[in-house]
Amino acid sequence: MSVKPVLEPAMDVSSARLCLCLLCVAVLAACVPSSRRQVSLPRGLATAQLFACTEEVLTHLRAGNQAWQPVSLRDDGAGVLESGDYPQRNRIGLRIRLQHRSGSDRAQLLLRGAGPYFIDLGVDAAADELAAAIAGCVR
Repeated sequence: MSVKPVLEPAMDVSSARLCLCLLCVAVLAACVPSSRRQVSLPRGLATAQLFACTEEVLTHLRAGNQAWQPVSLRDDGAGVLESGDYPQRNRIGLRIRLQHRSGSDRAQLLLRGAGPYFIDLGVDAAADELAAAIAGCVR
């Protein structure tokens, strides 16, 4: 009489489903809709002036669309302004990180914008709108 070895599955079905769900969440978290723009500025513009304009623009945009998040970090010395909880990936709303070296004629604008389930809130259009509004404000 021969004995056939019985292979036991490495994991049960519920464990496999859990692993699949966790993998999907990890993939989605890495896919936060984002956009990047260079903002052209007048030569010699101080970072403090740029950030004051940006705060004004964000306040105006937020009045028309609550998805725009208010300024949460402003460091003129380091040349960084952030809105919302920019570093966090799993957040709803439009939030930015603006970087500028005082006197430079360019600023780097990074925008993240996700709705529930990481739905794109129109980050490309929002980045265009914000960059144009900032450029218009500092002129």
